[in-house]
Amino acid sequence: MNVRQWARLVVLLPLLLAAGCLDADPIEQLDYVKALGIDYENGKFVAYLSFPNLSRAAKNEGSADEAPALPWIAIGRGSSLNLAVGEIYRTAPKKIVWGHTSAIVLSERLLQSDKQANIFDDLNRFRELRYTNWVFATRGSFTELFSVSPTFEQSRMYTLLHNPLDNYERYSLLPPIRMHDFMNNYQNPGSLALIPSLDVTADIWKTDSEMHEMQEIEGGFAFHDQKYSGFYSAKQLEGLRWTKPRTISGSLIIGDEKGAADAVLTINHVDRDVSVTLNGEAPVKFKLDVKLIATLKEFHRPFKEDELTSLAEKVAEEQIRATYSAGVKGDADLLELSPYVYRRDPKLYMKLTANGEKTLLKPDSLEDIQVHVRLEYLGKYKYVE
Repeated sequence: MNVRQWARLVVLLPLLLAAGCLDADPIEQLDYVKALGIDYENGKFVAYLSFPNLSRAAKNEGSADEAPALPWIAIGRGSSLNLAVGEIYRTAPKKIVWGHTSAIVLSERLLQSDKQANIFDDLNRFRELRYTNWVFATRGSFTELFSVSPTFEQSRMYTLLHNPLDNYERYSLLPPIRMHDFMNNYQNPGSLALIPSLDVTADIWKTDSEMHEMQEIEGGFAFHDQKYSGFYSAKQLEGLRWTKPRTISGSLIIGDEKGAADAVLTINHVDRDVSVTLNGEAPVKFKLDVKLIATLKEFHRPFKEDELTSLAEKVAEEQIRATYSAGVKGDADLLELSPYVYRRDPKLYMKLTANGEKTLLKPDSLEDIQVHVRLEYLGKYKYVE
């Protein structure tokens, strides 16, 4: 190849490489959906689409003195989710893109209605949405929830809605769940599908001039065998932390008779074992064995080590039992015991639950709970008498 041919190749190569991008839309001509909210009100589906304000975001980049750009929120109504979104398309000035959506939020009204199964099917069929979106629910306002800004004037991608894992590492109440994991739990017989519920609070964070609204996990919505089993508060779900191996950090408080904290342990590791007793059509019985590894964070009176672990085991057992009882009252298997029966004898499980129409759990089905706490780190100071 001579010099002239090399020169032609050098000139043409950039044009050939750029040819694949010639039909791409410029960023400023696109609107990106970051979160999708779905409600059901007065016989209509209501879709809330949250868009980041990219023009303001570009101007504010690197400036800590300006407030974060408020998002744009579009609201559409229709007799189906697709028609509700289509109502938004009808007035959209630019092409709406779903490839950057990271969260889906469902309303309590929708989950309580007979339309929730249709919505889960629609979301699975909507090919522009990824299966890895975070799934949340709310009992509050979508507009208020989507308008919350993070601390230090950062991007809204750092809110709990879009970035739940960082929060879970420090406050392990309900593990965040992605759409494909939720659908797997929702469709599997005997499995619990639990959606974290988001709320807005202005009681904790403050700027110089006013209290700042932040998102928080207030509880969760449960589904068992594809049936809605109600809302459970954070207090009712406390015992879940000591039965889920995914727990990263949970505070176990040992209090006195007046409610003051005598000691606080942080649970860093959870292991559990479930044994099942099956006897034909007789009620199923369960035994739960839980092992917790803890560190001592603080104490306000002298303890002996065996006394401290014994008190911690008692508190954890009481919380697990309370969570189990709350679930039984609402026909929800919050401790996820039923799958052990289904895996051992699917036919018996279907018979005892009338093909998933009722729960097999009774108040006395959980015969025994054994909790074993091991203190891994005692702190820098001696506390043993």
